[in-house]
Amino acid sequence: MIRQILRKDYKVKSTWRSMNSDVWNMDYLTDIDDSTEVAVYEMPVADPSYLRFACKFFQPQIRILLNIGVHHLADCETPEEYMKAKGEMTKLPNVKGETYR
Repeated sequence: MIRQILRKDYKVKSTWRSMNSDVWNMDYLTDIDDSTEVAVYEMPVADPSYLRFACKFFQPQIRILLNIGVHHLADCETPEEYMKAKGEMTKLPNVKGETYR
């Protein structure tokens, strides 16, 4: 939905359908070019610490925590571990090196 709203005013690159697996990251990153004004990518919690790893490459300026459903818990052993992994988003530096608090 965010992509649809932004694409009215900006040249947007984004996750294709629900293809948010780490195997797509290189394709997404290399698709960003000088004409890209906004990039909107959904990052999965593939496992604990995955968001920390992915954010090193995508360097998000804005992070949004989306819904948490039962199928989202598949790669973490407990719901608490999953929430801890999602919480990593708030501890990662942004492109200016600032940490969100």
